[in-house]
Amino acid sequence: MRHRLAIPLVTLLAMACPHLQAKDPPKAQPSKSPEVVAHIPLNSAATVQMFTRRDGKGRLFLYALHPAGDAVSVVDITDAARPALVTQVAYPGPTGYGNVQTIGTNTALVEIADPAAAPANPLPAKTLALLDISDPAAPHITLRFAGVTAVSRDDSRSLLFIANNEGLWIVRHYEPPDIGVTAWENFVSAR
Repeated sequence: MRHRLAIPLVTLLAMACPHLQAKDPPKAQPSKSPEVVAHIPLNSAATVQMFTRRDGKGRLFLYALHPAGDAVSVVDITDAARPALVTQVAYPGPTGYGNVQTIGTNTALVEIADPAAAPANPLPAKTLALLDISDPAAPHITLRFAGVTAVSRDDSRSLLFIANNEGLWIVRHYEPPDIGVTAWENFVSAR
């Protein structure tokens, strides 16, 4: 008789006291402000342009192009928190180049400046500030980088790659979830 009353009594208590039921722990919310994920020094004074490429094995590489006569730095950024310098290869050429465009998977088209028309000016460096606008009532600068010569983005991972005289900085920024995507995911998972 005791056992017959115990189960309904426990069920009644669980229903009457929902705060006693086991709950999933709340998920930690990521920081909303941009943050430096990693930094890797490059052995060149300046980076003039950067781009990323994925190899056939799924690894992601960032190519940091330095002025002619310096090097092309190749950094494995597959794990953004642990970038690894793969190589730095010097390439001959005149005193600089223009735009770089990737063609297909294995080729980059580099505009090399005409030596007779090449300017003698050094690369223009800028200060780059990241403005946190997550609270419209209180926008504020969270990170600042001086001497920036090149910037590249990886929107799929919410990453910025910033090159200055100190090397390559990898910065993560956080985006709020897209309400439409979240609604669709909830709809599909409810099926």
